Amino acid sequence: IRDAVRCLQAGARDYLWAQPRHGQGLEAALRDALEPLKRTETQQAHTPLKLPALPGFLSLDQQTLSACETAVRAAAMQRPLLICGASGTGKTLLARKVHQLSARCLAPLVEVYCA
Repeated sequence: IRDAVRCLQAGARDYLWAQPRHGQGLEAALRDALEPLKRTETQQAHTPLKLPALPGFLSLDQQTLSACETAVRAAAMQRPLLICGASGTGKTLLARKVHQLSARCLAPLVEVYCA
């Protein structure tokens, strides 16, 4: 245990105590130790990621994904759009993306700052 503590304190990410079973080599012991990691990686590889419907936005946050879906629906409407939110949250970027997806994308975008 002293060696494990020393290795972890020196920056090792993990410590494997692989004492091969009777007749089993080190390679087999390592394979057994790594098997749970392989299962986890396989599960993650087969878990579908839901990407935002809005090109240019990457997020796994459910609220952001919902906002992107709403923005895509808003782009299909011929109505003015008010986007509210705190400073630095991407309101201007969102407005530009909605404009790019709208039927009015060739017309100028009119941004009105209501601060």
